[in-house]
Amino acid sequence: MNEVVSKVILFIGLILLGYGLKKKGIFKKEDYKILSNIVFIITLPAVLITSFQEFIFRPSMIGFVVLGIVMNMLMLIIGRFIGRNRGYAVNGTYMLCCSGYNISLFVIPFVASFLDVKYLLIVAMFDIGNLIMGLGGSCIFAAGLSKTKAVISKRELVKKLITNIPFLVYLIMLCMAAIKIKLPAVVYEFTAPVAKANTIIVMLMIGIIFEFQVRKGQWRDVLTVVLTRYSCAVIILGTLFWFSPFSDMHGNALKIIAFAPVTTISPILCQRMGYDYELAGKLFSVCIPISLVGTSLLALFSPFI
Repeated sequence: MNEVVSKVILFIGLILLGYGLKKKGIFKKEDYKILSNIVFIITLPAVLITSFQEFIFRPSMIGFVVLGIVMNMLMLIIGRFIGRNRGYAVNGTYMLCCSGYNISLFVIPFVASFLDVKYLLIVAMFDIGNLIMGLGGSCIFAAGLSKTKAVISKRELVKKLITNIPFLVYLIMLCMAAIKIKLPAVVYEFTAPVAKANTIIVMLMIGIIFEFQVRKGQWRDVLTVVLTRYSCAVIILGTLFWFSPFSDMHGNALKIIAFAPVTTISPILCQRMGYDYELAGKLFSVCIPISLVGTSLLALFSPFI
């Protein structure tokens, strides 16, 4: 437990450091893009490659890819229902911000720090489906629910997926595992130390992005989305605890995923769809401390750490 507490304190300290450096003018909010490129092009792929070193492919693992898609769709439907009387722009924001799990910038650093690599592989499978929805699938589905024209085509979605480096790493490593091909040991010797830098960079980046400034008129919508997301997370937690069809390891990985915050791409998708992208941007900052508390409590009081 002492190790868990010390790591949680380290996470919070790094986030506060990033936030403090931004407030002092050493970093600008726009500088997160530089760190984001380092994460998505270098350190996150290194984490994924390293975690797949001992991966043994089983067809049943594809079920977690499907689960990633289904959970996003379910949350889109819930968001549509909750915000049905809030007008087109806000209702759309409810849909895109109730759905989507920030795996890359939150769950993977957390799991890599606290849990065995086997948990990371389950998260990776889920994230394949999550990315399919998060990079545009949710917009297409949301447009169908609201009976409007999607501004993102299926062709554009495919293009986004095949140019997304983490998604490509997932697919390549998964295909290699399926046909039982391993990378040379020297590759893992290189990626392992690079992967260790991922958590530090991500936490600093979250601190730079973080901006807790919600206008008075936005609080109703912010609280509605937050309560919806985390109420569903608690329901998932209870369901997995009492009625889980999964093994302990699979179920515990899903518990962590359920408490993930809103994705950083949500404001961009909301802007393209004509939704309230400013509201979507505020939700990320509001969700981060809640997700940090939720996952930390899971780490402290669950037997799987």
